[in-house]
Amino acid sequence: MKTKAIDLVCELEAEYGSVVNVPETNPKLKLIRKILEPEREIKSYKPKAYGTPCKVIDLKTGETHQFHSMREASYFYGYAQNWAGNIYHLQFKRKQRYRVIKL
Repeated sequence: MKTKAIDLVCELEAEYGSVVNVPETNPKLKLIRKILEPEREIKSYKPKAYGTPCKVIDLKTGETHQFHSMREASYFYGYAQNWAGNIYHLQFKRKQRYRVIKL
């Protein structure tokens, strides 16, 4: 199958000079895409489950959010990646607006 696609690409290059110049409606180009389509990898975004899962509580509003990691929590609130870890370790030493709980 790949050899057939390569042969079709060579024919199109001979005819148009480059595959970039081939119109999208060309039947040979459509056939090449159909031949090679099963080999294309479909990548979907999946959040990585790295780090320590945690829950962040906003003590002023009472909102709670759960996260897969402390880094994800830090980015959600718009702080540096170690923010949630720092809040977790410092929460008993001084008053904070947020409370971080490990799950």
